[in-house]
Amino acid sequence: MTKWQRQWNLTDTGRYLYEFRATVKGKRLLDVPNRDAFRSISRLRTGYSNLNDYKHRINAQESPNCICGEKETVSHYLIDCQLYDDVREKCRTKMFWLNGIPDWSTEVLLQASEDDPLKAYRAFHPGTSWGEFIEESGRLI
Repeated sequence: MTKWQRQWNLTDTGRYLYEFRATVKGKRLLDVPNRDAFRSISRLRTGYSNLNDYKHRINAQESPNCICGEKETVSHYLIDCQLYDDVREKCRTKMFWLNGIPDWSTEVLLQASEDDPLKAYRAFHPGTSWGEFIEESGRLI
């Protein structure tokens, strides 16, 4: 494990995922309620998703832009895209009322580590409020 961790810390690859999971573990983190949620969240964590920025990088999409005109990155989809403002606000409000955490950021939604202070919060929510965001936006399904 020490060798893997050293390589993970020093390599240039996987830096997007490294932001959310900086520690190498021998088992995958099952912090989501079901297989579909795990698939969607893993794709968002790695950046290898069905969003146009990634599809453009692998030559599967002509433009990296969202239909709103901005570059469709994970952050754009989760945080900024005006097309999802209504559903995002509904889910953010639900998260606040359930756990008192008002933040809707990529760190809160995607971080994965053993010592993560929001792990219990996140483990509950992918199947509820922000899982609903993924479902209602219809973008990753």
